Amino acid sequence: MKKDQAFVKKLDQDYLMCRTLRHSWDQEYFGIAGDHVMDARLASRFAPGVIVRILRCSRCECERFDFYRRREFRAFYHRYIHPEAYLYRMTKGVERPVSTDYTKEAFRRATG
Repeated sequence: MKKDQAFVKKLDQDYLMCRTLRHSWDQEYFGIAGDHVMDARLASRFAPGVIVRILRCSRCECERFDFYRRREFRAFYHRYIHPEAYLYRMTKGVERPVSTDYTKEAFRRATG
């Protein structure tokens, strides 16, 4: 099966950096779920008083929601919301790119 190199080649530079170096998280909020407007759509799924940490990538704007049980401070649920262009959509008969494909593209761009 052929890999989808076109997706990798047209990927935005910030998205490519996140795919090769991982996200650069900034903390937006850390507190009780439901007290912050950004997590309201997720907090309603859990019991009152659950703790949430909301992170946002400074490069690609991906959002990460970590939910913790208040008693043990143990994470029990994670949710990521990626920008639409960051996500790879499967195509029938085409193999999805893997991490080395993104690293090769980052090297190609860096060395011209």
